[in-house]
Amino acid sequence: MPSIMPIHRTRLQTMRGARRAARDVVIFDVPEGVDAVIAKLDFSFVERTNPTLYNRFPDKLLPDLARRLYQLGLGLHGEADWKEFDILRQAFATHYPEVAR
Repeated sequence: MPSIMPIHRTRLQTMRGARRAARDVVIFDVPEGVDAVIAKLDFSFVERTNPTLYNRFPDKLLPDLARRLYQLGLGLHGEADWKEFDILRQAFATHYPEVAR
């Protein structure tokens, strides 16, 4: 999954899960309309891992890595995760041009 920095996953989770008044104390530069977008997403991608991180991982060790990731509940990003990520990217792109495609 390409980076949407400076929007870190922890920040996104805070934006989604914290009460608005508490969130606004620590995160104060949320672009207009982003709250509505975030509220519609399920954020399951934060519980999964990006398969591109393992492109250079030794092929011989990949099956064991995949097994261990799934044992820990860290599945790989699927198509729905990429779509959700693109929705977030579009929501932030006008405020943070560096995340636009």
